[in-house]
This record gives sequence, C-alpha cells and structure tokens, in this order.
Amino acid sequence: MITHVASAGENGGRVIIQLRHASPNQTALNAAYRIAQVFGSEIEGLLVEQSELLDSASYPFTCEISPNGLQTRNLDAKQLACDMRRLALSMRKRLRRQTEHKSIPCRFNIVRGDPVDAIAKACQTSGPWNVVALADALDAAELHKLNRLFATLTNTTGVVVCGPKTAKMSGPIIIVAEQVERLPAMLKTAERLKDQGADIILLMITSSEEQLLLMEGQMRLALGPDLAKIALVITELTRGEPKVVAEALRRLDGGFIIGQFGGLLLSQDNSAKDLLNIMRCPLLLTP
Repeated sequence: MITHVASAGENGGRVIIQLRHASPNQTALNAAYRIAQVFGSEIEGLLVEQSELLDSASYPFTCEISPNGLQTRNLDAKQLACDMRRLALSMRKRLRRQTEHKSIPCRFNIVRGDPVDAIAKACQTSGPWNVVALADALDAAELHKLNRLFATLTNTTGVVVCGPKTAKMSGPIIIVAEQVERLPAMLKTAERLKDQGADIILLMITSSEEQLLLMEGQMRLALGPDLAKIALVITELTRGEPKVVAEALRRLDGGFIIGQFGGLLLSQDNSAKDLLNIMRCPLLLTP
C-alpha cells in the first residue's frame, strides 16, 4: 500500500485516473495530481468504453432517456462509439493540459471492456506501485464497485474516492487509525500530503473503551519521537457506528483523509451513505 511506499521513500510509481464522462470531480483530479507530485509519479488517464453499453445500443428497441425523463432518442451503436471517442479526446486534452501545468508526466489510454477489469489490467502492466483515483464522485449505490476493486486489485497501493459533496483539499490531514501497526507508515504518507503549516489529526476508532486504552498506549509506543516532531492531535472515538465516524470526520473538517478499506471506517458491511455525504475532501483508502 502507499503508506509502505511512503515509509520506504520509494518514488516513481503511477496514479491511474479512471474517467467515465465529461464532467469528472475536479477535486478528485486534484487529489490524484497531489499524490503524483509528492511521490514523483506519473499520471495515467484511463477511459473505459463499456462493452455492455455498446452491445445494448445495437438492439432496435434501445433508447436513451434524458435526465429529466422528458426526452428520448434511439441509440445507434456507431454514433455511440463516435460519442465515446469524442469524449476520450476531450478528456485527454483536459488531463494533459492540467498535468503539463503541474509538470507531471502524463499518458492516456482508451480501453473497451468492464471498468473494474480494465483497472485491474492497467495495474498489472507496470509498477513499482499504483494508486487508482476514481474521477467521479462515489455514492452509496456504487459501493459494490469499491468492493469489487479491493477484491480484484492485487497490485494496487490505494484507491482515492470522493463523495457527491467533495470540493476542497485545504485543511488538516486526517488519519483514521484502526490498526496500530499501520500508523507509522500512514503518518509518513500524511506528512507528504499535507500543506506547509497544516496539522495532522489522528482519529482512533475502536469498538470499546478497553480497546481504546490499549490502542492509545500501543500508538504512543509505535510512533515514539514522531509524536513530538509534528503537530499531532489525538481524537478518540470509541463507537464505530458509521454515523458516529462520519460526524467525527465532519467536525474535523479535513483536507485529505487516509484510512483503510474493510474496517469500521468503510467496508462492504457498512453503509457508506453517511460517510460519503459528509465528505468535503478526498479519501485515500488502502487495502
């Protein structure tokens, strides 16, 4: 995961931005650019033309319905393919313009197939590490995609996601800590990602008061001198319900969140609705 990369000081990886339409979340793009800059990596734009959509357009009864539901039009497979290609050209131009302005190496690929499979294949082609950034805001209904990503991606160090209201990157870096052994490396990542003068906030999540006391003691031993080296604010949270975690993060008002997938913060067993609705900044999830 990228926290291990930060700990080892290994640069030169790749940030893959998965694009789906012409209006990506600009904050998600900016988060990808930030990671690429601080880790000396390149950006790869990945636009996936979905085979299922093109196959559906070949049927005569298939039609497109406008967002307001008032207009419909018949779908033509050739026209849809042309529209997809125009979208790809537009997104490539936008990505290259923005990355050139930030002096980040950039490449752009267009593939056809299943989006998750396409990302997995892209992550297998090169290294030494990959971070995936989802350029579109994620809502609770799409949590299954995140589940598939973490179940499928075996050569990926993290996934950047944004919620429907994500629009900022200013503020402290928040580390959501659930396992003490991850803390030193997560702290290295936070130090790289934070703006000059910004704080790093540690949000400890446990399910009981006893676990909290044990975790705090272990945390102080694990971090050692790093506790005094940086401005570290410890926020203790003993109830791990999704609403409680979401409210704690809302009050902390971070500029970037670092956490793990599969725990109390976010997993396939937790409803992501509360978390995604309060997120005003990007979230870097590690496996």
